[in-house]
Amino acid sequence: MCPVEDAEATATLLTNRAESHRQMSQDHLTIQDCTAALKLAPDNVKALLRRGLAYERSEKLQAGLEDLRKALALNPGTQMASQGVLRITKLLKYDAAQ
Repeated sequence: MCPVEDAEATATLLTNRAESHRQMSQDHLTIQDCTAALKLAPDNVKALLRRGLAYERSEKLQAGLEDLRKALALNPGTQMASQGVLRITKLLKYDAAQ
């Protein structure tokens, strides 16, 4: 129902659907929708956050860290992004020490 030429609206719809997938622990679908949304709107903070969290849960920590850092750079006050960056950084340091 969304006009194809309205990239911002399409990105928003994809990002919202991604949140539904995330809440149902369907990480691969979350990543897929967020990636499509980011192709349309590369600075979409919600898509970066949701994909970053899905990557984290999928144990793709480096990819998750990149997304969350970018979200934090775009919106420095985003608590979810800063907490995710700290959490993943600790996990990566722990893995490196093993």
